[in-house]
Amino acid sequence: MDYFTTNKFAVSGPFKSVDDMTFPEKKQSDLVLEITVDVRPPDPNSELKTRIGRNAWSGDRTVWSADTEIGYRGAIQFTLWEPLSMQRMWTKSIDVSGSKVPLEFDETDSVDLVNRLWANALNRASDLAFDHTMGQVERFFHPDEIRLVKEQSKEIRDSKVY
Repeated sequence: MDYFTTNKFAVSGPFKSVDDMTFPEKKQSDLVLEITVDVRPPDPNSELKTRIGRNAWSGDRTVWSADTEIGYRGAIQFTLWEPLSMQRMWTKSIDVSGSKVPLEFDETDSVDLVNRLWANALNRASDLAFDHTMGQVERFFHPDEIRLVKEQSKEIRDSKVY
């Protein structure tokens, strides 16, 4: 929100959906920003290697190991709409699938250790995905481009009859 107010755009909301906005709220808004997040974490069942180990003292046990890279999959989509006509003005998508971190450890039967290593790698992957996403957001939401989209939305609004 600070980005928009700093660049002299009127801001209201957030709203769960455009349908939650009243007509006056839509009328005083130049644009509506919709963010769709379709990001999924990696699946430990497909990333970790498991086997049943035999031990004379403790019997059968699950043993885990990893030699892979993990990261989030999916994308975050940003769409700008003219709020009265619901004309889509602009859509940009950020793929987060490239933010991967190594996860490597030798065989262990310690569930706690595996959970800690997995969580640490997932946190690093989350940080990378966030940094990547915010870098792209800064590129996408250049004030000059948003002002141009805002002007185009006014043209659409002026040509429609409500």
